[in-house]
Amino acid sequence: MTPARHHLRLATRETHARTDAAFSTLDLAAREDYALFLSSHWLAYRALEPVFAARLPRAQRPPAMATLLADDLDTLGAGLPVAAPPAFGGDALGAAYVVAGSHFGKRVLSRRHGRSADARVRAANRYLASPALAAYWPTLQAAIEAVPAASLGQTTRGADAAFALFADCLARARAAQRPVQSGARFDRNAARPSRKSALV
Repeated sequence: MTPARHHLRLATRETHARTDAAFSTLDLAAREDYALFLSSHWLAYRALEPVFAARLPRAQRPPAMATLLADDLDTLGAGLPVAAPPAFGGDALGAAYVVAGSHFGKRVLSRRHGRSADARVRAANRYLASPALAAYWPTLQAAIEAVPAASLGQTTRGADAAFALFADCLARARAAQRPVQSGARFDRNAARPSRKSALV
């Protein structure tokens, strides 16, 4: 493991562990819990993607995931979260480290999700099945290693803030969760935020 990544991994392990513990309560084979998982990640990406666009060079930006998450919520019959995404003021590259590193856990999550007896849960797999974050990982590694030593603390704090953001989004999604539809598909357009939103 390269020095900067090793530093980030060690320095953020407590926040990472707390976030993992929060998400470990979800059963991704169950429709309601899987809707919470997707909703929380959608909220997090809605908070982070404008930050990436504003603060990172195009070549360093993580791939957009919010659209895939919205499609999966639609397939599930859950619709988009009614909760507002939180603001993120941390370092963008630190947050990109958290997003990129999440692909390592996707194989385990995909296996749990794929064992669902619910066909609609299994069909909502665009986000978990996407190879985009794995493909982005080498780009992120190079960007992290180029961070000056004097700036690594700022990057680390951004990563800590991003882990906390995902946990916060899970709490917001849980507090605002609506029953998941079992019949007709949800009208996503009716639930999408207005294009006047600062996060669009």
